[in-house]
Amino acid sequence: MSKLLEVKNLTVNFNTAEGIVRAVRGVDFEVDKNQVLGIVGESGCGKSVTARAVLNVLASNSEIMNGEVIYHKNNEKIDLLKLDKDGKEIRKIRGKEISMIFQEPMTSFSPVHTVGNQIMEAILLHTGLDKKEARQRAISILEEVGIPEAQSRIDDYPYQLSGGMRQRAMIAMALSCEPSLLLADEPTTALDVTIQAQILDLMRDMKEEFGMSIIIITHDIGVIAEIADQVAVMYLGRVVEEASVDDIFYDPKHPYTRALLKSIPKITKKDQKEKLLSIEGTVPDAYNIPSGCTFHNRCEEYMAGRCDKIQPELIEISPSHKVACLLYEKEGD
Repeated sequence: MSKLLEVKNLTVNFNTAEGIVRAVRGVDFEVDKNQVLGIVGESGCGKSVTARAVLNVLASNSEIMNGEVIYHKNNEKIDLLKLDKDGKEIRKIRGKEISMIFQEPMTSFSPVHTVGNQIMEAILLHTGLDKKEARQRAISILEEVGIPEAQSRIDDYPYQLSGGMRQRAMIAMALSCEPSLLLADEPTTALDVTIQAQILDLMRDMKEEFGMSIIIITHDIGVIAEIADQVAVMYLGRVVEEASVDDIFYDPKHPYTRALLKSIPKITKKDQKEKLLSIEGTVPDAYNIPSGCTFHNRCEEYMAGRCDKIQPELIEISPSHKVACLLYEKEGD
């Protein structure tokens, strides 16, 4: 498959009054055309920052310390991080070729503008359509994402829509210019399981219709099982395992990945009587990253003198399966 996006050694810090937060620390991954990459991990592991860094829409106190984000456009390779973050070149790409579904649609939509006006703004900015044609395009995409009575709903304000409808409207805005890549940041957060399933089905259908790639970011590994082709597991700003969705679920290597899978509730009769497993301890403070493997203080396979001293690198242990764990490195490495 041909590559669409390459992220290499991405490193992002935040400068705060309490100190420097090392949010993303050398992240690498690739996305192929028409592929769904799932990025999973606990809250605070750097998933959303990674996605926002792709489009360089980070907070003002952030600093991209290192890395490349290579976007493959036709036969051209564009490093998005080298473009002026407020310049014309990146603004032509944002919203048109690479779109983003933000985590909370209630705060991502402007409360003082109708949903239709906000979708039309993106269409008018990136296409040659006039206002009448843009409105018709907005109604059409709202209908495609399953919003009933789109002709009248287009003039609603965000507060007039339910959580599921707002999420659908956010997806409609992201898809309005038929992007090549969709960044979906927690697209099913705060939705009940029925609406969650509908949103995932919708994203899957839209992927096939538009032939686009998706990076879906979530802390819910069950969502990953539903939609992803490839999975990157993040912990404290780094990718600790990357593999196909089948390998992640049926042959996980990193102790953190295995712990995440064990914490999923099961419905078999045998498991109903067992206590739900949880990962012991807490994620270390991002202001003060511990030495060695950052998961060592919570790991059941901790090796004293190694795991707390040596930071494991992401290595390939089989074709298309990478892991950052000393269990898979030779003693002398």
